[in-house]
Amino acid sequence: LNPLLYTQQVGQLQAQGLLGTTLAVQSEPQNGDDPYSIQWTFGVQQTLPGSMTLEVNYNANRGLHEFFNYALNRPDRLTGISPVQGFGTVNVYAPIDRSKYAALQATLRKRLQKGLQFSGAFSWSKVHSFGDADLLLTAAPQDINNIKLDWGPAPFDIRLRFVGNAIWDIPALKLIHSNRRLTKLLFDGWQVSAIYTAQTGLPANITDTAGSYASARPDAAGLPQSQEYLTGYQTGVHQYLTAAAFIRVPIAAASSAQI
Repeated sequence: LNPLLYTQQVGQLQAQGLLGTTLAVQSEPQNGDDPYSIQWTFGVQQTLPGSMTLEVNYNANRGLHEFFNYALNRPDRLTGISPVQGFGTVNVYAPIDRSKYAALQATLRKRLQKGLQFSGAFSWSKVHSFGDADLLLTAAPQDINNIKLDWGPAPFDIRLRFVGNAIWDIPALKLIHSNRRLTKLLFDGWQVSAIYTAQTGLPANITDTAGSYASARPDAAGLPQSQEYLTGYQTGVHQYLTAAAFIRVPIAAASSAQI
């Protein structure tokens, strides 16, 4: 398909009133690369006294050719005129995103001994990407001409996480010193178990919906980090950041986009 000839034919049809003045287009690369990942790991394990084992691992993952959603032929931010007249926004679905994950993981396990067993796992990790680092849940960059500006923590980046669990067989018969049949039926075989999970929060992507670009962001006001957060917990609204930490970018009247 000759793009120039196609554009001319569309222009003729629009002049005759057979097509609308703006056409929405969905585009995908004809020979797009398949997404894939590269994974590697290294670990050590040590037996400890008390029927315990300690395992420490380094895990890494590199995702390549992950899909990204972005828009072309948007109106110029100052003039409001699209580069190719007669067409609306061209939505592109292309494998140009990539991600990087690295984690240090430590696990302590105690085998069942004297009615008690437990384990605890701690991970210190980070995952960065340009978009959502996902095959289906794709995000749009703020500026397709400079997607490097979007490199940062992925939406599911959890830096610190701990999970612990324990099971204790309650020695009820030993405590009450009885071997009667009824006593065994009532008190034997009871266990107490617990699971505890703690982790840091997910990253937040601050956007400005005042403009026509969905992925637009406000400017940082440059406040000290200690002043960017509200004091205390804001019940009901879950608000931690203060609005004073951000400044809205001016909007151009011709394009309704940030300038």
